[in-house]
Amino acid sequence: MARIRTVKPAFLRHEKLQDLEYENPGKYIMIVFMGLWMLADSKGRFEYKPRSMKLDILPFLDYNMQESLEVLEKNGFIRSYEVDGCRYGVVPTFRDHQRITGKELTEGEKFPAEPDLDGAGLNGETPGKQPGVQERKGKEEELDEEGKVEGKAPHLEMNLDLRDKIMKYFGFNELANFDKLRAVSVFIKCLQQSGRVGYFEEQFDAYVAFKTINDSFPHSFKKFLGTDEQLFQDGAWNGENWIMKLEVEQGKKSVKKEKMIYTSSRGVEAAMEWGNIERRTL
Repeated sequence: MARIRTVKPAFLRHEKLQDLEYENPGKYIMIVFMGLWMLADSKGRFEYKPRSMKLDILPFLDYNMQESLEVLEKNGFIRSYEVDGCRYGVVPTFRDHQRITGKELTEGEKFPAEPDLDGAGLNGETPGKQPGVQERKGKEEELDEEGKVEGKAPHLEMNLDLRDKIMKYFGFNELANFDKLRAVSVFIKCLQQSGRVGYFEEQFDAYVAFKTINDSFPHSFKKFLGTDEQLFQDGAWNGENWIMKLEVEQGKKSVKKEKMIYTSSRGVEAAMEWGNIERRTL
């Protein structure tokens, strides 16, 4: 199953890929390479089946997928290998450019790793020797300027306050509703990795306040969060600008309240006027 992936602006300026595109007309090198990201698992590995792959990558165009893959492999953008008689491919630089989140993050890799990487193939960007296991390990352990391990995602602590806040709003507790606790945890982890926690908190606070005023369209827990396949962007929390909707609803409530006060004051004035008329009559 194809996955949603990130395409950085730099991809469209990649000189080597554009050279290959120019040198191999009709092979759609750049689009095929991009399509491989969507077929790959969380480690950048995919089943090397050209005929099946073409059903997912430009199926209505007349070109030879096998030839396109060979161009990419010859120039170091992918490597192919066999495990137990089955052929697989890998994009060596996949994790350098893709952020794995949601359900895919917990599932792990889908396809087997290469039997032996030492001295095999190219590095995926430019032709050259693929670094061996020890060389790669040493490079991963080099520290960047901030003192973090280069090439590794920083460990993010779970925002327990936010998790409990969501659970409480929907009336769940961690003992009786462990499945909901796990779903919220995955949701928050995805928000943390994509840098959307602050945005969600603003939306959530506005959503809760809005629902205390107008609950004409209640959302279920599942619909509120969304699906991990869409990185939770399809959830109700993200479907509206709840901050703006809250301001509009509060404005309506304020106008309604002013009308009620006005009507009430007019009633008092009318009663007092009637009392004055009766006194004059007497």
